[in-house]
Amino acid sequence: MAGARDLIRTLAILDPSELDIELIAAHFGAYTFYRPLRNEEGHLLRRDQKALIVVDERLRGTPRARFVVAHELGHFLLHAGTDQFSICSSADLAEYRSNGVESEANQFAAELLMPQPLFAPLCERSRPGLDDLRLLADAFRTSLTATAIQFAILTPAAFAVAVSRGGRVEYCVRSQSFPWAIEEGHPLGMDTLAGRLYLGHDDPEAQGRVDAAAWTGEQATSSCALYEHSLRLGETGLVLSALVAAN
Repeated sequence: MAGARDLIRTLAILDPSELDIELIAAHFGAYTFYRPLRNEEGHLLRRDQKALIVVDERLRGTPRARFVVAHELGHFLLHAGTDQFSICSSADLAEYRSNGVESEANQFAAELLMPQPLFAPLCERSRPGLDDLRLLADAFRTSLTATAIQFAILTPAAFAVAVSRGGRVEYCVRSQSFPWAIEEGHPLGMDTLAGRLYLGHDDPEAQGRVDAAAWTGEQATSSCALYEHSLRLGETGLVLSALVAAN
């Protein structure tokens, strides 16, 4: 996103270790404060050219907190007309699919925390599976889910990342070279590893080849294969799946 890219250029950031998000926010007049929050992960209090970014105390020191700060900084810099008391829930911080202000703030946060000039070259050298994505997440101090989404946007590989809940796809982000769409709401049965993880029939993590049709429906035949690497995300009820079109 142009706003975040311009910001990275202005600050002359050349390495992921330099991405101190609270310091960057303070540079632009937005100061981070942690306190217990009940119904949101963060919110923005704006007054003229200054702002206070309030983050749930339980997130302190986590990659999630960094994303919340970057998201609220996006609101501050991009959405001057937003209310002075702007609340962002966990659902808002997962919204990449629409063209609304929450989606714009998430795109800003992803580009600020994982800038294309620093992140894209690593995509070309990394395998599109959760093991390599964990290494990228550690390097950029971002969550595995946010890292996988940015990887899908920037990788040349035939890769998709899907998040499912209750045995159905919640959303999917795919690379330009991934050959099939994976529809929101698509049911995942026992012929997918994500479906098995949802039903609790396997360990919290599983990987292997599956029929592409199990994920894509009639778009792919049973002779088309995907390499799936899926992970149950703690107690959230979500399953994260990295999908690679097999040769």
